[in-house]
Amino acid sequence: MVSLELVFDDLVLEADFFEGSFTDRLLEKLPVTTDLTAWGNELYGEVPVSITEEKLLEEIPPGGLAYTSQGDLLCVFFGQKPAWPVEQVGQIRGRTWVLLRTPDGFKQLTIRRPRQG
Repeated sequence: MVSLELVFDDLVLEADFFEGSFTDRLLEKLPVTTDLTAWGNELYGEVPVSITEEKLLEEIPPGGLAYTSQGDLLCVFFGQKPAWPVEQVGQIRGRTWVLLRTPDGFKQLTIRRPRQG
């Protein structure tokens, strides 16, 4: 597992990314910032990572982070079922993902290494 921070506008959540091709390529590009689109209880944005998915899933648990090669998107799930099978690449720690359920939504996500100190 690789621990990274997800910065949604001014909200910072800790996440664990699974070892694998997606995480390896993501680490090479950090920090990564993407504009977000909301779809139900899901946020997604394009990332500069392009891989072939290895294990596609039809359901992702709340707080799950998934990748789809259909647009090179990182998807953040907090209660939504994917529109098509995706590969789970990580998980937001604990139940902090509930903070993503806000009527105003979030417009941007930055993925970065944890701040020291």
